[in-house]
Amino acid sequence: MADAVLADQPRALHAPGVAGLPGGYPVIVGRGAATPDFDTTVDRETAVAVNIEGQRLEGIDAIEPDGTIRFGAAQMEVLTATIGYRCQQMHVNDAKHWADELQARYGAIAQQAAA
Repeated sequence: MADAVLADQPRALHAPGVAGLPGGYPVIVGRGAATPDFDTTVDRETAVAVNIEGQRLEGIDAIEPDGTIRFGAAQMEVLTATIGYRCQQMHVNDAKHWADELQARYGAIAQQAAA
């Protein structure tokens, strides 16, 4: 993507978070910029609504402007009941910490299953 941004000829790609929007979108990249490329079949409002609903289905209730991610209660209850993991919200800067914890929990389950 970095080489596309610096290119003289714009290229059509797909990228997350363009223009601060939630989710991924088709974009035109080049000449130092990346701009969403909405066409006549799907307008910006519809595309954003689809991405927000998709993140909810994946267990994310909201991503706040400051980078705080709030998780869905029902999805978190499943993780708590199955692997003892609980994280109602986290800041994006703390993602590695929580990913490491999840990895450790899944690793423990794999070891138990292999025993």
